[in-house]
Amino acid sequence: MGGAIDLTALLSNASRECWLALNEEQSKIVGRGETIREAVEEAKKNGVDDPIVIWSPKVWTARVYGGQVIKSYTGFPLEPPHPAFKDETTVWMPILNVRVGKAHDVWSPRFGAVVDSGSPWCMFPTALADYLGIRVTDGIESGVGGILKGEVEPIYFHSIKIQVESTWNITVKAGFTKKLAFSGILGRNGFFDNFTIRFDHSAKPPLLEIDKIQFIQ
Repeated sequence: MGGAIDLTALLSNASRECWLALNEEQSKIVGRGETIREAVEEAKKNGVDDPIVIWSPKVWTARVYGGQVIKSYTGFPLEPPHPAFKDETTVWMPILNVRVGKAHDVWSPRFGAVVDSGSPWCMFPTALADYLGIRVTDGIESGVGGILKGEVEPIYFHSIKIQVESTWNITVKAGFTKKLAFSGILGRNGFFDNFTIRFDHSAKPPLLEIDKIQFIQ
């Protein structure tokens, strides 16, 4: 079982509205940049060849989320604290480390994606598509709101590959949009129909249990 990772202290004082690259233990910021590529290149200069990247928003807020792997939730700073729970400065979220790929075995760096049963689709920021060389607007266009910052935004769907926790590979039709509030969201269509997933909030911090469904041909 993966131990709990609390990024509250690390991210509270980190740069905002940029991509951050973390070391393997997620205990240190080893790179930052306006693009994923810039953050990864800085991490490599600092001796970390395979960093974990994460988007650092202007404000960390609970609005970000609307064989078997068992992982503790990951802690993020909660800014500002909820008025009814002012002593809670950490929000715990179910996070899986993933890579996203397109064609010719080109894969993104690892990054944390929220497992979100409230999202109908898997969604990623357009910065990730830029990194993979995907022409976003060539995809199937739709609109999305709710878990995004602000009004309804265009979203473009492409068929991509997702590597989950270095354990499973799946192919999904995922949406790319500019104003996603997190590094990635794993939603119902394409993700939840490939796995059995259990959220255990009786544990402190909560636990995420996930296993791949074995389809019979």
